[in-house]
Amino acid sequence: MGSIGFLHISDLHQGMEPLGWLWPNVREQLFLDLERLHKASGPWDVVLFTGDLTQRGSAVEFERLEQTLDALFAHLAALGSHPVLLAVPGNHDLARPKKSATLRAAQTWESDEKLRQSFWKGLHGAGKPKLVDLVRAAFNPYEEWSARARARGNTATLSNFRSGLLPGDFSTTLEKDGLRFGILGLNSTFLQLTGDDYQGHLDLDVRQFHAVCGGDGAAWTAQHDACLVLTHHPLSWLSPRSRKAFLGEIMIPGRFAAHLFGHMHEHALESLGQGGFEPRTSIQASSLFGLEYFGTAQQRSHGYSAGRIEIANSRGTLHLWPRVAIESAAGHRIIVPDSRYALNDEQVALPFKPRLRSSSDGKASKGISPEMQAAVAAYRQRLTAVCAQWRVAPSLAAVIGRSRRNIEVSFDQMYVPLRIGKCIDARGQRGVDVSQFSEAEEKENSGTPLGPDELLVMASSVVIRGRAGSGKSTWVEASFRQLLRDDRALPIRIPLRELARRWIETDAGGIGRSLDQYVEGWLHEYVPELRAFTLQQLFGSAGTPRPVLFLDGWDETGPLGDEIRSKLLGFLHRYPKVLGVVTSRPYGECQPTHSDGFDVFELRALNQEEQVELSRRYWLYVD
Repeated sequence: MGSIGFLHISDLHQGMEPLGWLWPNVREQLFLDLERLHKASGPWDVVLFTGDLTQRGSAVEFERLEQTLDALFAHLAALGSHPVLLAVPGNHDLARPKKSATLRAAQTWESDEKLRQSFWKGLHGAGKPKLVDLVRAAFNPYEEWSARARARGNTATLSNFRSGLLPGDFSTTLEKDGLRFGILGLNSTFLQLTGDDYQGHLDLDVRQFHAVCGGDGAAWTAQHDACLVLTHHPLSWLSPRSRKAFLGEIMIPGRFAAHLFGHMHEHALESLGQGGFEPRTSIQASSLFGLEYFGTAQQRSHGYSAGRIEIANSRGTLHLWPRVAIESAAGHRIIVPDSRYALNDEQVALPFKPRLRSSSDGKASKGISPEMQAAVAAYRQRLTAVCAQWRVAPSLAAVIGRSRRNIEVSFDQMYVPLRIGKCIDARGQRGVDVSQFSEAEEKENSGTPLGPDELLVMASSVVIRGRAGSGKSTWVEASFRQLLRDDRALPIRIPLRELARRWIETDAGGIGRSLDQYVEGWLHEYVPELRAFTLQQLFGSAGTPRPVLFLDGWDETGPLGDEIRSKLLGFLHRYPKVLGVVTSRPYGECQPTHSDGFDVFELRALNQEEQVELSRRYWLYVD
């Protein structure tokens, strides 16, 4: 048997004026109730916060929020719980932009399909429409707080935490008691940029779901025993088109144990099965600090819930303890079980069917066998021999008098290490024109060689960008050769122009249009003995070298850029040990960005000293 315990809180509205004088008493009752509830439902592994953490999304409010959460987590630690914090933004967690033509255009979202498609492409760096910038700017304070929260809190321990397309999108895996629990959050509020009524007009897109799951949401959820999905809004706030897509493409029956959300300030629970399929369960949180006015009357709403997902003997149970504040006979507010529900021992228990986890779930096998070790050694040997045959000679020639002759010189003899610098734009959405830097800026951003030692310790995959002829393929060739000589690495190379051509000409589909098959074909071409091992064994077994997947020439993928990007993200998620290295000209469409978990670098041009060294080597071999 295994389980995961959680607290579900929502709608704190940090920054609301009455919070200053009303919150202390609410906090006191909350902490007292947490002590009581911890004995029945704790310990808790995660706090799930479904939006409206603040009132106006300002940086000051997020700073105050940190103090409020620090007090809460200190109290939980004293009770014996050390949960991680996972949150999605609400409509109060953004800084509302000023009126503009772009903001007015956003109001036509549902009727303007061209606008929608342009927006989703813009998130991948294709064209960067103004609405993308507007949304990112609105959520910038939230993103800064979220980064601080992950750095200073327990969330930093989640090595598999992945950000998605939109600010606040995320996925992660909690492993406990031999079980894998998947939790993902989706930003449902990115369109609610004004104070207008948005009920029935918001959007959740299937692209958010797949992107945050590494390109394949179906595969990601299948690798877990149970999954939860978080949003701020209920489905009733989505447009009919979006609601249909959410139910038909994201929350299909049996995929999630529950959908958790807030926004409405009241507890609600719905578990509905249709057509004989497994029921979909939706859990709406009460507001932790709700305060509204109807005319001159003030209405207060305070509450939260605890939950536990339990799996035993292939059966799952979702336990829920809803809590609500009421006015006591003495006139003060106390937090008690919400009696509006059919409670048994202060809880609601809902059965669900756990996922039949895929065998390709990322778990490593016991270790590398002698047979695998021999096959990897053979791969390294044969590729080294192939690389030795590749020479610079055909591309270099000397003209002496009237005669022309090739220069018989090897790659290693001519190669001058190229420098790589971090892209200034953190999102990696645009290139950096080093020629426009000041002398100090250029020195600071001059870059350094990126060799095997640096590559193999990288936590994130990388994009290396450079202009045409800047040496990207040459750098890949050099890095590939170096890694072949390093027992810690298993380098693999995919010329993306060749991959795109093959997929287009053969009209490949299904498994024939997968990176898994292409990589297997590459490995088996050189070492047929590797057919005895799956990619999961090669890339996931303890003791195997780290795979480094070079994908050269992203700008040559043509119309397949978006598809290849999606499949690359899925590949890297299935095989987390793999380091992806993408090269591209700056304009490569749909190339991976910082939001996909990639670090973006710029290839620096040869400086004067390096040019002199290259010339010296050239004339050395001419003479």
